Amino acid sequence: MVFGNPTAESSFPVSQLFAGENCGEEIDELPDLLYHYTDATAMMGIVAPGAWPVDYPESAKVYQHAAKLWASDSRYMNDQLELRFGADIFCRHLREAAKTPEVDDNLGNAFSAVAEAFETQPVYDWGFRCFAASFSAERDLLSQWRGYGGGTGGFAIGFTWDALAGHTYAFHPQSTAMGTTPFRTELRKVGYGEAEAERRAEGFVSSTVDRWNSTGAQTVIRRGDRPHELFLAGELFREVATIKHEAFAEEQEWRLWAISEARYPVNVRPGRSGLVPYLEVGVNLRMGGQCVHPTIGEIVVGPHPDKSGQVAATREFLKSQQHDPQLVTASNVPFRG
Repeated sequence: MVFGNPTAESSFPVSQLFAGENCGEEIDELPDLLYHYTDATAMMGIVAPGAWPVDYPESAKVYQHAAKLWASDSRYMNDQLELRFGADIFCRHLREAAKTPEVDDNLGNAFSAVAEAFETQPVYDWGFRCFAASFSAERDLLSQWRGYGGGTGGFAIGFTWDALAGHTYAFHPQSTAMGTTPFRTELRKVGYGEAEAERRAEGFVSSTVDRWNSTGAQTVIRRGDRPHELFLAGELFREVATIKHEAFAEEQEWRLWAISEARYPVNVRPGRSGLVPYLEVGVNLRMGGQCVHPTIGEIVVGPHPDKSGQVAATREFLKSQQHDPQLVTASNVPFRG
């Protein structure tokens, strides 16, 4: 199996393999803020995290401006059929590419092997995992208040682009082959519908072939004279994990993701439909003396019978955490549950 036994297949962590390329993805304009919808208890835990899994000699500086999120195993975030929706399209493109003369036999065989593994293995048997936290480019969506903000009494935390995209790291709960060093995450825009999945699949195949043929990419995509199949499988998975049915398009979702191998320990929490594996993620960590961008650009108080009172209380909470209380605004959605 390609990724059924990652311990034997890989000699270094999958999370260190990815160069952050968005295959086939074109983004005209980056949002200033991305919003994470949640309830009151989670909002307070995100903004005022308390303990962190790794202590540093200068922990106070590293974590001074940070927020903490939980990135869930993407296999538990949606119905498995959603993952299959994208996987089937990408695997078809891999198999078609493997038969073309432009793709040499070594890479073609790897394409076929990866497609075979995705098509035949249950998602919970895969040897790697993609952990993700969800965001919306929209600050005040009724569907998000209903789905993630608890209907009434919810919040939308608007994180700054610079904090999320440039200074966010994931943690394993115990020491691994990577030690206790947190590892970088990546932001990706979710694509919706079959046409977008086809376009991204074409881009994925094309960019993979280009990197295979490029001398400078050998350390990442090659293992000697053969393709690094675990790397290809992981890259394919992160593409599949950011494709959704077109019915969800109004969410304008972005996902903050991190790849981890199955052999590494994770946290587990109770969710709405059962237990969910997850990793803790630090947003806007000050690592190695990096300059600090604002972590939070806005907090939107969701629909509530006493919206003015909730705005005032949230401002008091932000003030107690040394955030600007004027960042708090109120939803305009006329919804009472």
